[in-house]
Amino acid sequence: MILFCGKQPEPAAAVTPADVRGLLGAYETAYTNESVSGLSRLFGPGFSRRNGTDPPQNKAQALAEYGKQFALLDAPFYDLRGLQVTVRQRA
Repeated sequence: MILFCGKQPEPAAAVTPADVRGLLGAYETAYTNESVSGLSRLFGPGFSRRNGTDPPQNKAQALAEYGKQFALLDAPFYDLRGLQVTVRQRA
């Protein structure tokens, strides 16, 4: 249900390739720093993670999984260099 209080909501701003690169850079940093709280700040409430053929995970499940991974890893490094970002706006 959507309720309006006399004013239409502002349309979402267009996402740019620079926005995507900035988010991916923040993800690289949080992962490399083994920061579950840093990842949590990046993931919205409707976040869903898919890893291969595993069932999808919601935000809480994904953060718990990252915590398990970080406990097993020794100085992880995440590198997303060389990505090509294409942004398509919804009609």
